[in-house]
Amino acid sequence: AWTHMLGGVVAGLALISLVPKNRKPALVCLGLLALSVVPLAPALIHLGAADGTYGQSGFDLGLVANTLGDKIGWWWLLLFPALWGARQTRWVAFIGAGTLVTIVIMLYFGVAAPHQAPYWLALGAPVAILAGKGAPRLSFVVAAIWLFVAASAEVKAVQAIVDDLNRPRGVDKMIQDASDSDVFWLVAPSLAPDDDKTDTSSVLWRFPPTTSMSPWLGPTSMSPGDTWTFEYVDWRFGQPRTYEEHVIHTSVDLVEGTIEEGCIRTFDSRAPFEETTRRHLLDGRRVWVLLYDYSPACDAIGGVIYALEPFSFACERVGDDLGLGSDMLCLVDGVLE
Repeated sequence: AWTHMLGGVVAGLALISLVPKNRKPALVCLGLLALSVVPLAPALIHLGAADGTYGQSGFDLGLVANTLGDKIGWWWLLLFPALWGARQTRWVAFIGAGTLVTIVIMLYFGVAAPHQAPYWLALGAPVAILAGKGAPRLSFVVAAIWLFVAASAEVKAVQAIVDDLNRPRGVDKMIQDASDSDVFWLVAPSLAPDDDKTDTSSVLWRFPPTTSMSPWLGPTSMSPGDTWTFEYVDWRFGQPRTYEEHVIHTSVDLVEGTIEEGCIRTFDSRAPFEETTRRHLLDGRRVWVLLYDYSPACDAIGGVIYALEPFSFACERVGDDLGLGSDMLCLVDGVLE
């Protein structure tokens, strides 16, 4: 939500910068932008008053610098021609400065986390324009060099996915052995920062990206008086989608608990998984649980076994361990008495 708010701030700053030269259309657009925010006002007020909104660690210059250094590499050199270009294009500098101040305020009050990089992308367009104005040739050379470096890393990532598609995995056996109405529950601990959207998954590439996967909002058998507490937006239920005749859940874990020193886990609850699996079984759907790419996580296998305890199930290992653990594939076909 706050990323969207930041986008609105950038749009507002851009429109304000147009007022001196295009007063009437700029003011009209500003009015329309303000009107579009009105329906969101109650939700924004609620978020602003919620204690959880300000739960991040606050502004940490060292952590911000390290994060941006990892993400943008040598592109930071573009700041120098951008600063020079700001003298010639002041209204673009105004947009960039306003965006920077907004991000710093969000960090200071704990709305944004200092290790998260997506917020800083909002500065990309102003910096690019200013750098191109200040020193176009130098900016082109710096951008081209680092683009080549970044592209090389992306090519390696793509090649790793292609190579993995050519070796047997648990997901292949699951798809091959599943009945038409079976449920797939994919479990993979988060091994990379989710906010940066830089993680990849060769397992998910087994499902064609061109296939429509609409949200699964519960079984068609549900009636107005149904007491099932399933909520699609609650991540603990795996945010399921439909794939052909199947329902696919995706989770980083199936249980809740604590992690103590020495990577020792204590499991406290499996309620969302248990409730959802019981409902699937009641409706005649078997449930496949696939744990993959998990070995750096603390006792991921133990978490799955704990989640499956109320059910009749069988598990097997599939594929080789190439550093992240061999896949564990379990089939749940009933509820224990």
